[in-house]
Amino acid sequence: MVAFLTILPLGSVLAESATTIDSKSRASLAELYNTNIQARDLGHRAVAVLVFPHIVKASFIFSAFHGEGALIQGKKTSGYYNTAATGFGIEAGIQQYSYALFFMDKLALDHLHHGGWELGSDPTVVVANRGKTISGTSTHLKGGSYAIFFNEKGLMAGASIRGTKITQIEPK
Repeated sequence: MVAFLTILPLGSVLAESATTIDSKSRASLAELYNTNIQARDLGHRAVAVLVFPHIVKASFIFSAFHGEGALIQGKKTSGYYNTAATGFGIEAGIQQYSYALFFMDKLALDHLHHGGWELGSDPTVVVANRGKTISGTSTHLKGGSYAIFFNEKGLMAGASIRGTKITQIEPK
């Protein structure tokens, strides 16, 4: 599976239509806001939210995951992105999850627009799982980026975005 994912250009092979990505992203974000007050508060203060509604991760020593999402600024969708990574480690299983990346200022959002992101080597991202609180007070939640994982299902414990590459795509 890892060989397949590293040889083929993921964005063009697996991309859904823009309408489908947009619809799924907005539905996932609405679900997150309905179940997580902190996420809703972050969303109201963020300059943009990048939502990946369906990430699939498979692992057996080598791991790979992929998903597509929409960048939502206010009520407008301003771009489409994929998230992907491969890795090596002691883990096995299959997992599905969603995550939303909240850009709290223009500087963080500008970094996304300049050639994509590689999380873990680019700006600091505070990560929180759905049932957990985001560290920091409202005065600290003004700049940078925040990621919230939700809809986690599967046989692997935990989700990680370290080393994740986020790249803009142009779906059909």
